[in-house]
Amino acid sequence: MRVIVVGAGLAGLTAARELVLAGADVVVVEAADRVGGRVESITYPDGVVAEAHMEEFWEGSPAYALLRELGLALKNDAAHSAVIIDGCLHPYQGDGVRDDYLAGLFDPVEREALLEWNAFALTVCGQLQALGTAGDPLPAYVDQLRLLSFRDHIDSFGLPWRVREWIRVLLEPETSVGWRLIPALDGIEEMRIFLDTPAGFGETNFHVVEGNSRFVETLAQALPPGALRMTTRATRVIDEGGRCVVRVVGPDGRESDLVGDAVIVTVPLFDLDRIVFDPPLAGARAEAVRTAAFGHYVKVLVRARPEAAQAWSAHGAGLFTLLSDGPIGSVYDHSPDDGRDLLLSVLLHADSARAVREMDASQTAAHSMRELDAFTVCDRDGRCPTNLFGDLSRHVTDVRVFQYPSAVAYWPVDRRRSRFDAVADALRAPHGRVQIGGDTTDGSHSEGAVVAGQRMARRLIAHGPLGLPSPTRRHAPRVAHG
Repeated sequence: MRVIVVGAGLAGLTAARELVLAGADVVVVEAADRVGGRVESITYPDGVVAEAHMEEFWEGSPAYALLRELGLALKNDAAHSAVIIDGCLHPYQGDGVRDDYLAGLFDPVEREALLEWNAFALTVCGQLQALGTAGDPLPAYVDQLRLLSFRDHIDSFGLPWRVREWIRVLLEPETSVGWRLIPALDGIEEMRIFLDTPAGFGETNFHVVEGNSRFVETLAQALPPGALRMTTRATRVIDEGGRCVVRVVGPDGRESDLVGDAVIVTVPLFDLDRIVFDPPLAGARAEAVRTAAFGHYVKVLVRARPEAAQAWSAHGAGLFTLLSDGPIGSVYDHSPDDGRDLLLSVLLHADSARAVREMDASQTAAHSMRELDAFTVCDRDGRCPTNLFGDLSRHVTDVRVFQYPSAVAYWPVDRRRSRFDAVADALRAPHGRVQIGGDTTDGSHSEGAVVAGQRMARRLIAHGPLGLPSPTRRHAPRVAHG
């Protein structure tokens, strides 16, 4: 069996590796000059590595299992973070102990309200995990969660304000869009990684020590010589019944045809219209592409001299990762511990990303530095406002900006869409000899990439190009965020 894989991001390379291990002949075409898609690390001249795109992989993810299988060195972090709610700083505490962490955030009434909602959310996630094949009905109360926004669901639950805001501050960095825009069902599934479960209080997340790009590079290196063709853009995918033809434009600008028994297309949905499908996508598949939407985020990488840390060190070791409800978004500290310059990674998402939408990179950098310099916090009782980052801009040695205007897929509640509806199922099903999948079909983040890649490859391995398809599940198992 010969399979043409379009796209050398995490989904395409995962699928290609599965197929090669099963003995298939695989050709992977990638329009860019690097592999990885939304997995991209950069290395500074002094050797410090930063993530320009996806940050982490979660413990319950098949991506994590694949990382372990590949033997890559990993560093880990707790599920939960320091948070800023209504301008008050709540440092991370408890070292993974639920009650210790919650004691730094909530009073006893708030804590019990959160745990009550946690139990409900966990039940819903269990229902999704237990779903059978496509077409099985969702329980009525779960089905209704597809038609209600996540914000309205939380409001209807009557949660105290601080609990409500804590949930929002955790959710929106994951979706890169406001919680009012997504279905409650999708929002609950996004919160799975933070829930208190019998296995623990949230899932541990992991980063590749040498940079997340090592993940995709290792997958690419495992392919046979000549299997990966870079700067080669697919323009047309033709299913002729007995075979498939993929028309490509190579680095020299010339067109050529690749012939195979099946095709896997892993480009993001917002780029899918650059490929002509013959026969065309129609019906629910076309609706799935047309009604998908995408969140926007911006990464600002800030290097600063080590003395800058004096401004925030008074808040203790539990300050980073820091999730804010304000214009600085979320801040990660990836600083080396050997005296080299500090590294802060600022993730602007949802409202904070929209604030810089019309700015160029230099304007965004200047805006972000102003916000960091001016950012003040109080303790949980509203006392002692302090400038959290001090005069950070005075110590800065380098600022780099990476804009992603169409980054994270979501299914708009106002279009009555959800990841768990029949339209999403239709796109995930085979289109003759062609399959379409990636993080934009199976999840709201790069998390869905490994799920989709494995699903499509294993379907071909088990059933062949035109065999009976494997059952399409409504729920993709929880995987890596970024």
